[in-house]
Amino acid sequence: MAATAVWLNRTFSSLKLRNYRLLWLGSASEHTGEWMERTAIGWTVLQLTDSPFMLGLNEALRFIALIVFPFVGGAVADRWNRKKLLIATLIGMALLSAIIVALMWSGVLVKANPIAVYYILMYSLLSGVMTAFNHPARGTLLASIVDKSSYANAVSLDSISVMASRLVGMPLAVGWTLIANNDVSGIIGMRFVGCMLAVMWLLWLRAPSTPPQARRESMTANVKEGLRYVAKDEAVLGVTLLAFIPSFFVTGYVSQLPVFAESVLDIGPAGLYLMNFTAGLGSLIGLLGLASLGDYKHKGVHLFVSIIGSGVSLALFAVSAWVPLSFAMLFVSGATISMFTALRSTVVLLIVPDHLRGRVIALRELATGTQPVGSLLLGSMSEAWGAPMGLGIMSGLCAVTSAGAMVRLKRVRDLE
Repeated sequence: MAATAVWLNRTFSSLKLRNYRLLWLGSASEHTGEWMERTAIGWTVLQLTDSPFMLGLNEALRFIALIVFPFVGGAVADRWNRKKLLIATLIGMALLSAIIVALMWSGVLVKANPIAVYYILMYSLLSGVMTAFNHPARGTLLASIVDKSSYANAVSLDSISVMASRLVGMPLAVGWTLIANNDVSGIIGMRFVGCMLAVMWLLWLRAPSTPPQARRESMTANVKEGLRYVAKDEAVLGVTLLAFIPSFFVTGYVSQLPVFAESVLDIGPAGLYLMNFTAGLGSLIGLLGLASLGDYKHKGVHLFVSIIGSGVSLALFAVSAWVPLSFAMLFVSGATISMFTALRSTVVLLIVPDHLRGRVIALRELATGTQPVGSLLLGSMSEAWGAPMGLGIMSGLCAVTSAGAMVRLKRVRDLE
């Protein structure tokens, strides 16, 4: 009992801080609504068009914004009040959701309307733009309200809020859709509710002022300064480039899970849901493990081990035809991918000066924006050679590339 109390106290230590607790509650509120909304929006596009291509395009538009706007979003986070910027993005997301709900209720978003789907596509693109400003603001705000010794714990718990929201939000959206006879307007409305709840929590948060350095120069100069800083610092450049490896090679594996469920493992739709749930559960357990370590040492080594582990586990999943092994590897891949993401964010906060953090954090969004490219390549390989071969090649390349980077990037490997 005493050991359990010690573990709980250490694992959830950042939540004792009032400001961090409010930020965490805001994240949980926002992301629960987001996961519900993404499920509903995908369903709406399919109902309007019956087109897998349009479904893919809708998702891709969210990521395109992350390629175009992250530099501006990061610079703005380094110039403006970060709390107010985060609140502004949440209000923007809430308004977008309200507009879509209003269009649904007014009968505009119906299959008979040939331009109905384009309202949804514009919505997804603008949601991606908001995200490009939201994430740098959230990351820099988090770093300003906790001590450096708590960064690892705080980042892990923040990631847990996102993952737990996914595990809760997506099944809720599916259940709601069935109960409401495929009327998803209420689910999209929950995005509005989640964002406004997050705004409420943030209004009570007391945050320090944004460092003034960036405001002394133009926005263009800010962007150039951020890029120069990343290019000149080997450790920062290495950590930044590492983010592209899983984003390109392995995070698109989820798109191929239906093929494995149907043709490889023969477990059907229920098995597909369990596969997604298992990967999500692995993420949650992995992040809890990181959070429980406190201010652990050898973060650079852990960074490489986690990314190599994700490649190896997905390669084993790709070649497995035995259901227990496949589920075990999905669990491990979920844990290692989420651990890498949290470790990378922690390292960035630790080694990058406060007045530059927004611009460096924004480069993570650029890496995220490459996911559709990797997913498209994986889909093409799977179409030509089969999903096991396609995923096996991509995940193997992830492991090999990461191992090579571990040998080459000594400064990253040596990060404490």
